[in-house]
Amino acid sequence: MAIRGWGDTYVSPDDPPAHYRHRDCTGEAHVQHTCGTDVTARDITLEPGPVILAHLGRPEAEGEEQRQ
Repeated sequence: MAIRGWGDTYVSPDDPPAHYRHRDCTGEAHVQHTCGTDVTARDITLEPGPVILAHLGRPEAEGEEQRQ
């Protein structure tokens, strides 16, 4: 659904190739990113996870594993 939303916005903005409808109300379904409130790409910060940190030999990886 996220990739479909990107394609509808940037590849075919005037005429999407398909409509994804909710069965109960027939409304158009869309992906919504939330973290208590709606967020956009501008609201997101990318951080390395434990696997990347471990691969880089960073000591933070051990602390990340303990939190999980």
